[in-house]
Amino acid sequence: MNAREALKWMVLYRTIATGSFLAGLLSVAAGLVLGLDGGPLAFVADPSAALADADGTVVVAFALLGFVVWQGGKTLALFLTLPRAAGRAAAEEFDVSHLKSDLLQGLDERLTAMEEDVRETRRHVAGPRREGTADGSESPSRQSAGAGGSTATRDDGQSDPLP
Repeated sequence: MNAREALKWMVLYRTIATGSFLAGLLSVAAGLVLGLDGGPLAFVADPSAALADADGTVVVAFALLGFVVWQGGKTLALFLTLPRAAGRAAAEEFDVSHLKSDLLQGLDERLTAMEEDVRETRRHVAGPRREGTADGSESPSRQSAGAGGSTATRDDGQSDPLP
């Protein structure tokens, strides 16, 4: 993410967070105005008399509401900006064509190795049938042909000529 994009997301986050702080502060101020009988001017003129006549429940309720608005706004700002900014930054860094070519290359190498394994297995399986076993004895298909036969039948139904 370049500096311009980062600045854009930071400003958006700070705008939403500051707006929620101001809305929460406004709620606290409204609680003070409504809780104090004479309003803020009565508090300034005679604080002890204003506090004695104040309705503490209203002040506390609006103060709690202001706190919840402030914290909720900060959380909303975080959830609105962070995933979008991170997603766009990741999209810029993620190269789909490079990933695709890497995957295809890996699959190609694996397929080549499997094909070589199949060829080797075929050589090992077909080798003893054609040449006899490694210890010099005849293969089972040649033994089944008998001493007088000129061909031996393989497992797949085809015949091999005997020497």
